[in-house]
Amino acid sequence: MIKLFRNQAIRAAAVAFALVGCSAGCWAYDFTEPNADGVTIAYNILENQQLQMVSNVAAYQVDTNYNISKVVVPDKVTHEGVEYTITALGDYVFWNCGNLKEVQLPNTVTTLGMGVFTYCKGLEKVNIPDKVTALPTDLFFYCTALKQFTIPEQVTSIGDKAFSYTGIRDIVIPSNVTMGMAAFANCDELMTVVIEPGIKSTEAYLFYQCKALRQITLPEGVTTIGYSSFYDSALEEINWPSTLTSITDGAFFGTNLTHVEFPEGLTKIGGQAFYNCASLTSITIPSSVMSIGYRTFWGCDNLMDVTSEITEPTAATGAGFGDATYAQATLRVPDGLADAYREAEGWKQFAHIVDATTSITGMADEHQVCVGHVYDLQGHCISTLRQGVNIVRMTDGSCKKILVK
Repeated sequence: MIKLFRNQAIRAAAVAFALVGCSAGCWAYDFTEPNADGVTIAYNILENQQLQMVSNVAAYQVDTNYNISKVVVPDKVTHEGVEYTITALGDYVFWNCGNLKEVQLPNTVTTLGMGVFTYCKGLEKVNIPDKVTALPTDLFFYCTALKQFTIPEQVTSIGDKAFSYTGIRDIVIPSNVTMGMAAFANCDELMTVVIEPGIKSTEAYLFYQCKALRQITLPEGVTTIGYSSFYDSALEEINWPSTLTSITDGAFFGTNLTHVEFPEGLTKIGGQAFYNCASLTSITIPSSVMSIGYRTFWGCDNLMDVTSEITEPTAATGAGFGDATYAQATLRVPDGLADAYREAEGWKQFAHIVDATTSITGMADEHQVCVGHVYDLQGHCISTLRQGVNIVRMTDGSCKKILVK
């Protein structure tokens, strides 16, 4: 045993509870004491609330003894006649404790270290003490058995990869939380996400490859969708906030979105933001867009309807679309601007460029029509014919104006 600190001032300080699962067992600690269940726990005495690294004494017990599936961390420990309060867990203290299913933490704990439960693949239940405000980097990384978790109201930050590769199925992100990179990446069972108003942006790789996430609503106040935030997720539907101004590179790469109507106020759509979205069939780009990145819509081979409300097409240039879209899609532009689009880089490649209203021909009753896609008079794609005037792209590629009485 290595005695790192032994003066009385330090002995009166708080204790960091720590269980480190590194196989080398090389980390130093001040002393060990068994908890009420007989699990030996290694402790470091804190100086000015600074944690010290500890050994793998208890973690080894948990990892190798299949009978130990639960650890209760005490709030106080008496050692050599001195009572200490446990206020912190060190970095990676339960690392790779694959047999561990439940951990109970005392409310005296105020700080959790990085990766406390990393690779605890059997972990199903853990409480977060009332005074813990940060869920740090790698906290539950690869805790695949963790299906349910509620982010406490007092938490203000979630670190990088904190929930990556967990088994959580639904999550509510409170309004006062800042999120790190890839916080929920590769959560294969995540189906429901509620983001409360107050969040300003989605961070890079936030829901990267979340294969069960099909719908999300971004609340008012969100201005930026971060780099590859929804990359290769199963997203089919998104409700946009009117406050959105920027979609960063790769944000929706490979998703299953079918129709996208961007909100007015959006100014930037980043490169490859919708690359390889094979299910995408129609988009509407608002007049506020000033920049469309390189290959933004490449690989969207089923994108047949593109409506651009941009009045200065030269302001949003770049080869944003793929060859299939350029060859087959109809580009609808503001009235009188078809010629301007035919001369603008990034737009002139479209084989079919038409004015939005002058391309509408014909009248019919609802029961006579075999339709492809339906739009309202503002050019917004809608799911079905509605009472009044509808703009319809027919199955033969022509467009008609349909009156439903």
